Amino acid sequence: MRKPITCPESAHLEEIEFCEDPLSGRILGVKSCTVFSPPESVDCEIVCAALLNRRLETELARTTQTGQIVVQRPSLSTVAPASRPDPDEDSE
Repeated sequence: MRKPITCPESAHLEEIEFCEDPLSGRILGVKSCTVFSPPESVDCEIVCAALLNRRLETELARTTQTGQIVVQRPSLSTVAPASRPDPDEDSE
């Protein structure tokens, strides 16, 4: 999955490609990030992944406490809205 998010370390909008667990939706790692050159040479604490995983866990816990049924996991686009269209989404 590739998403534009605000990097917690650089404070800039960066294009980040995540490795994601298909069952839980948890982020397992970062494949590439535009902070680095080349983007595949990720060399940081990957705080972004930890923050996104914490948000996912919070949303799931809140949903479980209220007794609502989880239909889909939270979208990462709600973390940092993209200023440009997502190339992975179909346009009508």
